[in-house]
Amino acid sequence: MQIVIDRTAMKIAESIFENTGLCINEAQIYGKNHPRFEKAKERVQECVAKYFVKSPNSGSLTYSINGTQVEFRRLPFANLQAHGARLLKALKAAGAGALQLKRGISAAEVGSLVELLANQKSNGPALQLEEVEVCFSAYRLISEKDARAMALARDGTIDPFTDGCGEGFSIPELRVSDETFEGVLSTYCSLFSSIEESQTFDYNALKQATDQVVKLFSESEEAAAPMASRSYFDDFTFHHSVNVSLITTKVASRVLNDRELLARISLAALLHDVGKTCVPAEILYKPARLTPEEFALLQTHPSDGAEILLGVDGTDPISVVVAFGHHLSPVMTSYPQTRSCYGSDWITELVSVVDIYEALTAVRPYKKALSPEKALQIMFSMPGLRNRLPIVKLLYDCEGPYPVGSLVELDTGERALVLQRNLSFPDRPRVRILTDEERHVLPDPQDTDLSIPRIGGTGGEPPRIVRVILAQESTMNPLTEEPVPEPTDILGAPLEDSEVLMAQEG
Repeated sequence: MQIVIDRTAMKIAESIFENTGLCINEAQIYGKNHPRFEKAKERVQECVAKYFVKSPNSGSLTYSINGTQVEFRRLPFANLQAHGARLLKALKAAGAGALQLKRGISAAEVGSLVELLANQKSNGPALQLEEVEVCFSAYRLISEKDARAMALARDGTIDPFTDGCGEGFSIPELRVSDETFEGVLSTYCSLFSSIEESQTFDYNALKQATDQVVKLFSESEEAAAPMASRSYFDDFTFHHSVNVSLITTKVASRVLNDRELLARISLAALLHDVGKTCVPAEILYKPARLTPEEFALLQTHPSDGAEILLGVDGTDPISVVVAFGHHLSPVMTSYPQTRSCYGSDWITELVSVVDIYEALTAVRPYKKALSPEKALQIMFSMPGLRNRLPIVKLLYDCEGPYPVGSLVELDTGERALVLQRNLSFPDRPRVRILTDEERHVLPDPQDTDLSIPRIGGTGGEPPRIVRVILAQESTMNPLTEEPVPEPTDILGAPLEDSEVLMAQEG
């Protein structure tokens, strides 16, 4: 299972919606022949074109209306401004439950849509949306009835509102965690945006969202920690922070019964890289090894993060300590510089270990992802982690070689989703078979325990997992496409060279 929030796409989608509302404003005040209306139409067209450059696998983008909220990819916009509210009002007056913009829409076609909506009255008759859909192929106004039907048609494969991006698989057993994390990640997304813009944020709102995560892990014996991203996104720093927080919470919940302390640890892990908001983007996203000068700038993020957190009212001291100390180590590349020997605590060490694990298993502009199995194997052999092997072992016990939610390939050629770990046989979990041997998607997926021979078989060994399927690009369909082999080096250095990895990851 994956829950994906592409914050870059969210920002562009919000901009398109706001600017379309601005178009309605200009049309109503200045008229359709005024230069201001022409300029507004062109701005919308340019934003739409930018969206499809960023989302090459999409043919359209869809906004759904849920009461007073506008949702994009099932996530509500956090801050709907005046012009966006104007567009929402016009869509509701037209009887629309969703708005869909197609790839290649022109400024003239934007104008056509705006003129159609600008004439809608809240107390007037709704449009005949079936006729609108036929007449205008560049956009689609979807009726409330059809929008509800589309939402109910989500059948566990591809959501109609994900624009064909293939953003995840729905597992009924894990649906509660799916729904919980969607809301949490939406909150994280909006609050991280405020950190970037003003170096401050609503600490209490962030704490409340984190409390939901802790509650889920505390009440579930086998909660999946869905990754915010296993593919490459422009804004990978955000996804890295969320992933580190989710994994850290899962690991800590196995050894702690104190929910309040768990919440503090979870939030500290989420904010461990907050100082990277002060690092220039060209350094964070550089697709090559950093120069000494660039690395020196990157090394300022722990102290910058601690300073940001100290400036926010009510910040937990644990968050400050973790932000400052997660790169301090007696054996690895250590920074920031301290006047005396810095004795790290176990919480900071846990976040540091998970930080490395997430970095190894994630896609970056300069590296491909490793499977959890390979990443853990490397971590056990890293000289820099020898003094933290008990924490690495704890991570292995919680995640295993095939974490819940991983997509795997069996030696039969079938592809399956990991549903539950098998503590007695870590390499033989319970899985859901999603495709046959020829990678044809099964209409009725089958669950099987890989530690038990299949009924009707020869009585020999059950199928074995041969590899984890890693989508190294966001456009890859992991169910059917041939995966890219795991990398053998990072930036030209052996995978075991933790110095290279930590230097680039920061």
